[in-house]
Amino acid sequence: MKPKLDYHQILDEAPDAICIINKQLIIIDVNMQMTVLSGYSKKELLLNPLANLFDEKSLNRYPFKIDEIENNKIVFLERCIKTKSGQLISVEMKSKKLPDGSYFSIIRDISKRINARAELENTYKKIKLNEFRFRNLFNNIPLGIFIINKNGSIEAINSAMAQILGAPSPEISKKYNIFEIPTLKNTELLSDIEACFDKGDIFHKVYNYTSVWKKKLFVRVHILPAVMEGNDKVMAIVEDYTQQQKNQLQLKILSEGINRTPACVLVTNKEGKIIFVNEQFYKHTGYSSDEVMGTTPRILKSGHHSNEFYQNLWDTILAGKSWTGELFNKKKNGTLYWESTMITPIKNEQGEITHFMAIKEDITEKKKVEVELKKAKEKAEESDRLKSSFLANMSHEIRTPLNAILGFSSLIRDYKLEPEKSEKFLDLIQTNGKQLLNIIDDILLISKLQVNEIKLSSTVFLLHDFFQDLFKTFSQEIYIQDNKSLNLLLDIPDWEIKIEADKNKLGVIFSKLIRNAIKFTESGTVTFGYKIEENNKFVFFVKDTGIGISKEKKQIIFQKFRQADDTKTRKYGGTGLGLSIVKALVDLMNGKIWLKSEVAKGAHFYFSIPVKIINETKSVEYKKELNWQDKTILVVDDVYESVLLINEILKSTGIKIISASDGIEAIEKVKAIPEIDLVLMDLQLPKLNGIQASKIIRTIRNIPIIVQSAFMEEDYRQQCEKIGCNDYLQKPIKPDELKYKIANLL
Repeated sequence: MKPKLDYHQILDEAPDAICIINKQLIIIDVNMQMTVLSGYSKKELLLNPLANLFDEKSLNRYPFKIDEIENNKIVFLERCIKTKSGQLISVEMKSKKLPDGSYFSIIRDISKRINARAELENTYKKIKLNEFRFRNLFNNIPLGIFIINKNGSIEAINSAMAQILGAPSPEISKKYNIFEIPTLKNTELLSDIEACFDKGDIFHKVYNYTSVWKKKLFVRVHILPAVMEGNDKVMAIVEDYTQQQKNQLQLKILSEGINRTPACVLVTNKEGKIIFVNEQFYKHTGYSSDEVMGTTPRILKSGHHSNEFYQNLWDTILAGKSWTGELFNKKKNGTLYWESTMITPIKNEQGEITHFMAIKEDITEKKKVEVELKKAKEKAEESDRLKSSFLANMSHEIRTPLNAILGFSSLIRDYKLEPEKSEKFLDLIQTNGKQLLNIIDDILLISKLQVNEIKLSSTVFLLHDFFQDLFKTFSQEIYIQDNKSLNLLLDIPDWEIKIEADKNKLGVIFSKLIRNAIKFTESGTVTFGYKIEENNKFVFFVKDTGIGISKEKKQIIFQKFRQADDTKTRKYGGTGLGLSIVKALVDLMNGKIWLKSEVAKGAHFYFSIPVKIINETKSVEYKKELNWQDKTILVVDDVYESVLLINEILKSTGIKIISASDGIEAIEKVKAIPEIDLVLMDLQLPKLNGIQASKIIRTIRNIPIIVQSAFMEEDYRQQCEKIGCNDYLQKPIKPDELKYKIANLL
């Protein structure tokens, strides 16, 4: 909202003449009443010495009290002003210093009061000769008058005085003794009356007073000694000053408001010369009063706007219309800034433009926020584009392996194929099934990472075996892809070392980096492994000789849905989630990941995570030809296919398998069949879940329990360990891993 302020309109409505002068006593602004009082136009008054308005005799008798004004005192003076026509008018001049260093004077025509006072004084001197004339004047003069003696008794009071006080009549007012009036005690007015009695001092002041009749008012009082019939008397001539004080208060409020407003306010004459600015203008621009007054707003120009821009501005305001817009200006120290500006013409009663007022607000920071919003909008649009691309790509990535799985499984079922071809098709089904599983894992994992549902878990394992398993898995994938021009290399130290870390998440990181390297390397080598630097710092790496990554793409490949090529026509597939998952997991493990790459020269990914080295122990080995004919296990799973798969995996071992489809049935079979040597327990079960069933089984028999689940996260693992489960398997179950874990417990 643009601030609106008509400073001159308020000044012009003031009943008294107002004049603003600088320290050199040069007139820099006047209101309409000043032109009426002096007979001069505003143009004739502005930038002329104030002394030209007063006659020489008046100036010599009552010179300007600059020292008192500079000390922030309000100075009252009576002078005679000389009008344009040569007439001398008695005026009262009240002056004070403004915050910007200039002087503010209120000039009031007091010729009637001076004449009345002079006539009254002359009449009072001749009272013995013409008492009738004095009484007549005393009672009919428009000023309040009262005469008191040294005892405080009111000897005379006129009707005008009673009216000012709010008294019912002069006679009732005379009943009060001024030294005993509660509202007069300890006041400046009473103190000055006493000084007039004691020393004969004369006072001419404005007093704040509450009368006996509860009337609150400001009064201007002329207190002077008077001698009547040989007794000491004091006479007070009183003028009701309440309305004038309200007017002055309004002007003060206006002045304070202009100076305290956070906006810069600037007033020029019709020619564009500055005659007033508020305090905020000085603070904001760095200019002083002497540097600004009499100049034009051109001192703020930065050179950003064209001549046509300023011409349009002047055409608008000279036509009597307000101009609103933004200016790019310059402070005194050279700082550039934007400001929202409204310039309004100020007109006199005849509709003529006399001044221009500008109200300015610094919007530099707001402009920066306009810029930020634009960037945020562009970022949001880019995010929408990436998501749309991701969804289209995801549909392709899911349907492609499904097409292979469904197609080759149909061929195996419907046609009699040669053993070699059937084996090849089964390998392809396995490969595409793993690819589809990886996609599903990526989606679930990225969702959990976004809501901080992934927690760390510690496992002690042999690092040598960990890398050998990775090498075996990806060598098989490359073999199935029949890519004879790609070599997979393992680069690790030639000694065994056991560490404690989150094995599962470390495996996910390596799997995604290796698979990413294979995808972007059509021929050459993919090398992965680790090295140990100083202070036992483990640095893991995956290097390839593939297409590489450009410098500008290095900053985005770790973002969700982003790839080195994320267009719809890209050559390489993928969901665009792999590297973002890698980065998120490394961050979760308090690690660091970095990249070295050039286009057509391959990419080298490095990451380091905190790893604890454990003393070496031998892992449990199991023979390929297992003989468990004397063993029995209970498989608890409500999915028929899962039980069938475990039966097929363990069929060659000769082990006896009993099944249960819910937790309650599992408990009953453990009670009824003492030959059960091990329980393979699924977590998600009807009637009673796997954790609750395992907890009850533990109270019946001390029997090994292996938990199996598709969502084996840290909180589930902790619950399983807490109730005494011995191990856990994550679906989909790997045959070798299942046999290995059973062998450890049997």
